[in-house]
Amino acid sequence: MALNIYSWNGPINNKGGIIVPDWKKIENNIVKGIKDGVTVVTKKATEVSAEGQRKINVHNLKREIREQMATLGEEVYKIEKKTPGTIADESIQKIVKNLNSTHRKLKKLEQTKQA
Repeated sequence: MALNIYSWNGPINNKGGIIVPDWKKIENNIVKGIKDGVTVVTKKATEVSAEGQRKINVHNLKREIREQMATLGEEVYKIEKKTPGTIADESIQKIVKNLNSTHRKLKKLEQTKQA
């Protein structure tokens, strides 16, 4: 069975027996499609941008917390170093001992000249 292209019900006019596409309707459909596409893309880009900004903010806050924890640890270490035994917690005492050992290793390495 052959396909009858003249029975198509798309955007066409029948002027004097000649089938002519309705170019204005086709143009309007294309313009509407483009506008709809731009709207969808803009919405998605905004969503992605907002999620990206949220992730950056989460990362920055976590970094700030790590910096504050490091500062707190440094202050605790200074207090314990100044007056040994000030902090009675065993886990902190163990960390202080390990840190002291690491400081000694660093000092020794810094004083060693390369051959």
